[in-house]
Formats: sequence, structure tokens, C-alpha cells
Amino acid sequence: MQKLLRSIFLSVSVLLITFSVSAQIYAPEGLNMPGDWDGWVNPPENPVFAGEAQSSNGMVKLISLGTPFYQTIFHVAATGGDVAAGDYSFKFTSGSLENIWQNQWGDVTVNFNTFQQYTYGVAGNGEPQPNTISLTNDKWYVVNWQNTGYENTTAVFMELSGEPVNLETVSQLPLMPQNNDSVMITVDASAAPSAEEKVYLRYTGDGWSTSQMALVIFTGATGSASISPYDNGTRVDYYVFTTTLESPVSNTDLATIRFNTNNGENYHYTVGDTLSCGSGLALITTDPPFPLDTSEVTVTFNANLGSGGLAGYNDTVYIHTGVITSESVDNHDWKHVKTEWGQNTPETRMTLIDSNLYQITIPNIHNYYGIESGEEVLKLAFVFRSREPLSNGNYLEGKTAELDDVFADVYKNELNVKITHPTKREPLVDPNAPLPVCVAALNSDSITLSLDSLWLQTSTEKQIFYVLNPSSFSPGIHWLFAAAYDSAGFVKDSVRIYIRGDVPVADLPDGVQSGINYVNDSTVTLVLHDPAAHKKFAFVIGDFNDWNVNDDGYMNRTPGGDYYWITLTGLTPGEEFAYQYYIGGTLKLADPFCDKILDPYNDKWIPEENYPGLKSYPFDKTIGNVSVFQTAQQPYNWVVNDFTPVAVNETQSDLIVYELLIRDFV
Repeated sequence: MQKLLRSIFLSVSVLLITFSVSAQIYAPEGLNMPGDWDGWVNPPENPVFAGEAQSSNGMVKLISLGTPFYQTIFHVAATGGDVAAGDYSFKFTSGSLENIWQNQWGDVTVNFNTFQQYTYGVAGNGEPQPNTISLTNDKWYVVNWQNTGYENTTAVFMELSGEPVNLETVSQLPLMPQNNDSVMITVDASAAPSAEEKVYLRYTGDGWSTSQMALVIFTGATGSASISPYDNGTRVDYYVFTTTLESPVSNTDLATIRFNTNNGENYHYTVGDTLSCGSGLALITTDPPFPLDTSEVTVTFNANLGSGGLAGYNDTVYIHTGVITSESVDNHDWKHVKTEWGQNTPETRMTLIDSNLYQITIPNIHNYYGIESGEEVLKLAFVFRSREPLSNGNYLEGKTAELDDVFADVYKNELNVKITHPTKREPLVDPNAPLPVCVAALNSDSITLSLDSLWLQTSTEKQIFYVLNPSSFSPGIHWLFAAAYDSAGFVKDSVRIYIRGDVPVADLPDGVQSGINYVNDSTVTLVLHDPAAHKKFAFVIGDFNDWNVNDDGYMNRTPGGDYYWITLTGLTPGEEFAYQYYIGGTLKLADPFCDKILDPYNDKWIPEENYPGLKSYPFDKTIGNVSVFQTAQQPYNWVVNDFTPVAVNETQSDLIVYELLIRDFV
């Protein structure tokens, strides 16, 4: 099982790691700006001129946009600033602490708000002359230095009369533009921008082969600009940034002061796109949502969920089915069973519509099962099975997580309501993407939809399709409520959602390593390594939070973006906890450094005598391999502490045991 896990980790690592072909300076050495503003100390003691790579509080940081560059921002003032006004000399340098002056860039008299080329040289061998600059009190300065490696490069000093603003939120209207619609983009900043700081909306309809810019016009701290209309089917990507330069079409990244790129993903929409409520996120779903005993119903079965007995099977599946009626004693008392166990008939054959997703349509429940007059149908009962038995005579079966039969309610023809999307299985909501909310009702005069205590929509139809704009609501847990009304009263349904907030950023704790770090008998720190720093956010889900996404499971991202970590407290000592990393809202991944995993496909083949008490897989909670940790583990009591194997032959000393999975080895 560990070999399987290692192969999974390697394949994921290939996805996470990419290699840049552009030259850059050595990142662990970074960039410094020593000069007479700091007594030519290198690395500088003034943090605004010191690189974060070599100084713990250094503020010269690598910014990763399309064009990588180093940036620092500082305030010039007679008192209370980072440096006082005056004429200064300085150099850009990069080198190890033992040879800090090795690489230098200079020979420039700085002109503000202008791209200038800086000459590269090596210390003691044609090194460039210092740069010169004149700084003015009560000004802010932004320095962007293009990271092109050890050669001449370009940099720009931008001068402002106020502190650069942060672009905090970005929203659009309409949420789902149609053909020839202009789209209004609204930007909320941390403050009103200074006169010199311009905010631009940059967008593309061809994957950044070309792009357009629109100046964002501000009133106070809120501004807006519009995206020109595009044809249906066009994907439009956009982001916002600030600069002092006028429409910097070329070298846009290097001209950027602050930006909001939706955590590196850019904001986007597709013209003419539509939303649907989807299916397949529950063990079984029915269409219509409220099947009546005389109606047609389509049943969809997700083999990944429940017991997982057919997960990965992707072959012909048959239903063994009957009904629970008013004549049944309990849920095990099936009536009108359609076939004998193991009998394959066209009427009970499901259609594979996607990986692990099967469907069958029952034309009329009464007729299909042969229900007698006067007998009330309460539930449809199912066991999903493989087409042929295994060598031991048993079939692969799909049941509930508790290995019970699967049921679909058959409804009375009376008032009812159900939120069909989102479901409890998909609570994570992207704050920057519209969320379709679907409500179905039966025998209602009207239905309403609300979020927490806020009314959203009322309809006299039997369904609601509502597009929710999550960016209009605060991050965290919210509840969707639906109510259906008739002349006699009302019924309700609710679903919990979690709107993701900003990614928490924090340095990696001292002394931890990738994987599981046991702090004490009730505390664990989990560390996930993303070497390429491409993933935007991650949660940890598991037994300790009932596999839900919430603030308590939101993992910290290190400032460089290459690690995610979280500390879990209050754990029961000695208890096994199953968990996964939920990355980017799509990928659920077992910890590649854990000692034990639970496998939904293969654990069922491990006999109890080989591994007594193997922890059960959390079917109906998640999918994919699941990792396990356990605090307060008791050390194994070895009977023989000095065992030496008998030599097989003269090559015994060259033998390497790669790995052996003891838990199911026979």
C-alpha cells in the first residue's frame, strides 16, 4: 500500500512541479540594495533595502507575475519614514553571505516613473559605478527590479504622494454575460488612491495573446471600469493592478505596484455560459426530485460513494431491487423484488454514463414492480452489483457506508421542498464564481429562498434556479433555506455552505518537516509541500472535523507559497484519525509522508486475520486514498532485539530490502 501511495505522490509531484526556462538570480541569495542611505552595510540593516532571502525582516521580495521581479516599497519623511530626503548612492547586489558583493548592478542616474537599464558586473572585475537618486520628503517610492539573471536588467522607481493602496475586492455585473454585453467591474480599495497611482483593469479574450486595458475611475475607495462586449463562447480573463505609468501596455508586470489576480488564477467568465445544478454528488439521486408511485423516475448511482464496493469497476452494473411498502415490517422486508439475486435482465441493467456513474430509468413505479392496488409504496430499495460474480462466487456490491441497502424515498402527493444544489457534499464555495442554487417543490403555491436571514427569491413555480454571487457575502459558514407554502402551511429544507476567505499566511513553525509532526499526545502539526508554489489554497479534512471544510481546517500558506501547514489540537490520545488534504477545491490527496493509508478499492480484500481491527474507510464522507495519524502510539515490544538473518549466499551483504507492506503480507 505504501508503494501505491509513493507512486501517487510522484504523479502528483509531476503535476505540481514545473521548470522555468527563463534565467533568474539564485533565489536563496535574493536581492539587496546597499547604499549610503544605510552606511553601505550589506545586507542592509534598514529592512526596506534588505532582501527577504537573507534578512528575517527584509522587504525586498520576489513578486511572481508573468515577469518575475523584485519589489520594495518605502516612505521618505523627515520623521517617521523609512529614510529621510536627500541625494544617495546605491547598488543592486546579489551574492552569498560569504561573498555578498559578488554580483552588482549600477551605472544609472534614477529618473522616476521610467524604465531604465542597469549595467551588470562582478565585484573586482569591471563592477559598475553606484547608482544615484534624489529622494523627497513625504513621498512613497516603489522599486521594481526585473529578475533576468546575471546580466544587464531593467528597473523602475515609481514616486507617489501617498501610500500605495491594496485592491481588496473585485466583482462583476452581470455575473453571466451574454452576447454583446458590456461587463462592469467594481474594485474596492483599502483607501482612495493618490493622484499618481492609477488603477487599471487588464483583460483578454484570447488567452493573453493580446490584451486591453481600461482605467478604473474612483470615487473615494471604490472604482469601476467596463470590459467590452465579446461573442458567445469567448472566455474572458481579467485582473486589476496599480501603477504610476500611463497605460503600460509593454512591460505591464514590471510597472505593477499592487494587484489582485484572484490568488493567481485571474477572474474570468465565459460569454453566453449557463449554469446547471449537476448530479452525482450523492450515493443516489432521482429525477424528478420527488418521485411519485405512478411516475417515471431516473435513478443515478455514484459508485465512488457509500460502501465503495463498485468503485473503479466501470463495467456493467445491475440493480437488485424491490420496494418498501405499507405491507413491509421494516426496511429489510422488501416487497415485489424484481429479479432473483444474480439474475441479469435488460430491465435491471444500468447505463454507465461517466466514470463510476450509472443510471437507469424506471418508466412507472407501479407498473415496473407490479404493485397491487391499495398498497402504498414508501421507498425504492436497491443493491447495486457487478454483472458476474468473482471467483469466490460473490458479487461486487454497492451499498451504503454501513453496508446496508440503498433507499430512495417515494413521496406522497403533498407539500414538500428540497434544495437539490448545492448539496452537503459540496459545501466549499469559490468567493469569485457564481453559485447555482436549485430548489424543487411539490404541490406548492409558492416557494422562497434565503441565505441566513436574507431573502433572495420568491417563485410561484415549482422550482427556483438562483445564481448566488458569493463575493457579496462575508467568508465563512452560511445556511441556505428553502420554504414551500400552500394554503395549509409550509415546509422547509436547509443546506450549509462555506464561502472561502483569504488564504491565511504564516511562516512554517520551527523544527517541522513535511508530513505528520507529533507535538504532544493531543496535538499534531501537518505540513504539505508544494515545491512549485502553484496551488492557491488547501484545507485539511478528516475525522476531527467530520470531513467538513471550515476555518479550523484552512491551512496556513507560507509567504513563499511552497508549504501549507496547520496545527490540530484537542485530539484524543491514542485514537486513529483519518484525514486528507483538500487542495484547490478539486484535489483530495492522502499525505504522502504518512505511515498508513485507507484504500477504498483494496482494503476490502484484506482478511480480518491478516490485519485485525483495520480502521474502516470513511465512505460517504470522501473519495480517494485517505491517510491516518495516531498520537500517543505505544512502541512495539520486540521479542528479539538483536536479530541477524542467516546469510542466503555470499551476496547477502548486497541485499537491499526496498519495502514490505506488513499489514496484508502473507
